Amino acid sequence: LFLEFTGMSEASVAEQADLAGEVCAEHGGGSFRWATSEEERRRLWAARHSTYYASLALRPGSKGIVTDACVPISRLAEVMRETAEDVTRTGVVGPIFGHA
Repeated sequence: LFLEFTGMSEASVAEQADLAGEVCAEHGGGSFRWATSEEERRRLWAARHSTYYASLALRPGSKGIVTDACVPISRLAEVMRETAEDVTRTGVVGPIFGHA
């Protein structure tokens, strides 16, 4: 899960990041890292931008089909959970990644 925070001050951004880290931990999330330098941010976002190619490696020789959905942020968790259930039920290789 990649999150990007903006704010009026470094303190407000740090507060948002700390809160997000706590929420992730409460819900079984893994390690939480965040970056403030441009170099660190670019490195993290490079990983996010590589997810499509990483997903192709899950089934060598396959081609990816990219779809897009517009979901209200208030229903994002529900839609992601239901989509993950659909992927499991149908047995397709279906990594989920995107942006909000």
